[in-house]
Amino acid sequence: MLKIRKFDFSERDYEDFIKINDAIWPDQKETVEQLKFADKIRDKKSEHQRFIVEFDNLVVAKMTVSKAIYTTTKGKYYFNIEVLPEFQRQGIGTKLYEKMLAIVMPKNLQKLSTYSREDKKNGIAFFEKNGFKMVLRDPVSELDLMKFDFSKFQKDIDFVEQQNIKLIPLSEIMKTDENWQQKLYQLDIQIEADMPTTDPFKAPPFEKWKKSHLENPQFYPKGCIIAVDNGEFVGLSMLAKVLSDKTKMEVWSTGVLRTHRRRKIATALKVLAQRKAIGYGAKTIITDNEENNPMYQINLKLGFEPKPAWLSFEKTNL
Repeated sequence: MLKIRKFDFSERDYEDFIKINDAIWPDQKETVEQLKFADKIRDKKSEHQRFIVEFDNLVVAKMTVSKAIYTTTKGKYYFNIEVLPEFQRQGIGTKLYEKMLAIVMPKNLQKLSTYSREDKKNGIAFFEKNGFKMVLRDPVSELDLMKFDFSKFQKDIDFVEQQNIKLIPLSEIMKTDENWQQKLYQLDIQIEADMPTTDPFKAPPFEKWKKSHLENPQFYPKGCIIAVDNGEFVGLSMLAKVLSDKTKMEVWSTGVLRTHRRRKIATALKVLAQRKAIGYGAKTIITDNEENNPMYQINLKLGFEPKPAWLSFEKTNL
């Protein structure tokens, strides 16, 4: 018998939630620690629900439903439905979709948003059947650090430093600049605001950003390289730990202020961050970028290899 119930925050539910994620995304596994951290820092007033699906006492699917926060778009909700591969195409996803609609339709709903990856044909077909359109494509790419030739890009680092721009690990800046948190925050939200998206960006408050970034178990200050021009933070490349695999790191953010672009700063930042990744013990770096983002082309020049892209889907005719 099929049963849909609310996530109860027990250790077992956390573990089952992650098991389903890892079965569907074996190349991008997550951890219970990450899920608990997200719950710890979430605003208690935010609209966010999780559901577990059991079939004959076996957990076979999960769903998350939440209201978009950091956007100026009103009435936007996200949802994510994931069903174990061996239980797909049996109507479970449809039942969860109907459950989700029952939750969000009474809430002045204007837009529904979800995602899949282009190698997940069943998920894409499900969304298209239900009237969703693909609105954003973010190719994933990976770099094999064991094959990377740092000497090829030393000239880019030299070129940046000749402009009197310093490239400094955040771990060093933290020791000498008492305002580093605010400066990093201001830089990060300016970079985020320039990234391609389907909705206008709304910056999180500083304290919320601080919790989600600086208190995050994935945060790795040595892997965050800052470009500093006369004391001002003008660019960054921030690597983070992959808690499920110590041989991997992921890119949280890379960007340069508009005033300092086309000066090889982004390339130099990424190369220096990659050196720190090797020092951490990583063999692979994974990232994703919107396909028209210039950063994607920089990654390809550095030797990142394209993988199946994340696809964002939206539905507005509700």
